[in-house]
Amino acid sequence: MRTPNKIVWIAAGNQENESLVSLFSSLVKHVPWNCTNLLITNAANWRTFTGETYKVTVHKEEDHSLVARYRQVVLAAYHENVLEDADIIVTGGMTAVMLTYILTQGSSGIKLRNKPIVYVSPKVPEKEVAEFPIEGYEESMFWWMVGNIPNVHAVVLDNDTEYELADKRLFRTCPNSNKKIRRLVLWKYEPLNGLPEKADKVVWSGRWNSIKKPGIATRIMAVLSGRGIDVEFFIPTISASKRRSLKHIKETFQRVYVGLDSQEYRKEAGNAKVLLITSEVEGQPLGYLELLELGVVPVIRKRPWMKTFMGEGWPLIYTNEGEAVELCIEAMRNYDKYLALMQNRLKARYNKDPNFTNLIAGIWDEYVAGDYNHDYSLDVKGRGVF
Repeated sequence: MRTPNKIVWIAAGNQENESLVSLFSSLVKHVPWNCTNLLITNAANWRTFTGETYKVTVHKEEDHSLVARYRQVVLAAYHENVLEDADIIVTGGMTAVMLTYILTQGSSGIKLRNKPIVYVSPKVPEKEVAEFPIEGYEESMFWWMVGNIPNVHAVVLDNDTEYELADKRLFRTCPNSNKKIRRLVLWKYEPLNGLPEKADKVVWSGRWNSIKKPGIATRIMAVLSGRGIDVEFFIPTISASKRRSLKHIKETFQRVYVGLDSQEYRKEAGNAKVLLITSEVEGQPLGYLELLELGVVPVIRKRPWMKTFMGEGWPLIYTNEGEAVELCIEAMRNYDKYLALMQNRLKARYNKDPNFTNLIAGIWDEYVAGDYNHDYSLDVKGRGVF
């Protein structure tokens, strides 16, 4: 059976570090073939990817729009013939999937040959959580493609809430389709031989954006700090537009870390007893799971995604900021009790081996067997969008 010669990974984001690049940098290590892997991105952390990289400079006037960034990144790759000889395209951008499909199957006058297009969703946005625009198209068009086009595959992270959201949207758009949403397992819990020496402190980790809800975190942490508890913030990257907020945070809190690499992050945050999580939505957050592996006990805001993060009935769940403060203090006072409970939950919840190798191999085998001959076409003439 023939194997792919080249996989192209498309990840557009802000001009600084992009979480999708970090995800792809992890997944590329599990590609089962000895082939070329090429990352196309405008993000600054492209050097973390172990393969070739095509760095795109995005027009600053359109930098505010994720759709615009993806459009520029994909079109730059097309015009440089980076996509032409790709055997598989992996992306986390709905717009990139749409555009790549148009290039392969549409009547826009420019075409690429058929190939598997794999959409890996870091998060399936919930209602009013994040905009998911596709200029000129409804979101349902994307799910129609997943349900009807053999070479488009949707992959969500191993979280029941994420899977249910995606499955409902697919079924709503394509009730008669036999296509399935695929689940990607990223992490398996492996107990460590010994944990770092623990300090009585609470840490918060995340990007400074509306999904992570840093405003909630700062108010909770301010109360904790006022009660004499050490608190620390860990921010992997921050956009230029948010740096004014960061200045205020640094003036308010003594320890705010920005841009630590993975090893430093684990060292500095991993000696805490408590992790405060305020996120509106998460898929399978590896940064948090790394800290839990190191014995940092999570206090989690009650949102739909967290049901399967620690399993049903996790006791350290809060619904308001005052409750969060008290639960953080409770977790520190009775740390050993909650540590043992957390480790048992992790063993039960995260006991599957990572499956990207089998997932991408299965998609390729389907492609080779069927070669994706179909009659669907998407007419984009006159839209003036892509």
